Amino acid sequence: MPPLHPLFVHFPVALLTAGFFADVFAVVFRRASAAQKVGWWNLVLGTAGLVAAVLSGLVVKDEVGGHRSMVATSGLLPGNGLSATGASGPGMDSAASVASRGLSPQALNTLAIHEQLAFVTIVAFLLLLYWRIRNKTVIPPASPRLYLLLSGACIVLLWCTAWFGGELVYLFGVGVLGGAAP
Repeated sequence: MPPLHPLFVHFPVALLTAGFFADVFAVVFRRASAAQKVGWWNLVLGTAGLVAAVLSGLVVKDEVGGHRSMVATSGLLPGNGLSATGASGPGMDSAASVASRGLSPQALNTLAIHEQLAFVTIVAFLLLLYWRIRNKTVIPPASPRLYLLLSGACIVLLWCTAWFGGELVYLFGVGVLGGAAP
């Protein structure tokens, strides 16, 4: 199966960013009707795209080879990656096993950060989407500034996640034909 992650990642970044700016426009210029609808639909479609991007990223991570997520060493998702001591156990790769699959420690670290940020980002946008649903798809009228502040924080998380994904491809060659760069 061809890697679908590169196909899915661009849509949520574009849709969610455009939706944020539509919401800012709606609040600043009080053009609630059209701009809020644009913001709403971009949030819905962008969050759905984000789910697809994260799921496809989880599929690709095994194909990239070896990282099995260093998230375990951060304590975020236990039993899903490398042990800090290099010991192997259920759900853990030894340091030697990881090194034999071709990703440098820097690439592994970048991959772990990218994955952690992706999980935090998806939860943040799902919560933002839930807040909008609870307010009948409009920006919460009682706290539009708080909504925009949290929405902006979600966008920053999204951009950081995308940045680390770009670093994996353009700095370390992960997912590029010919394999990962050392």
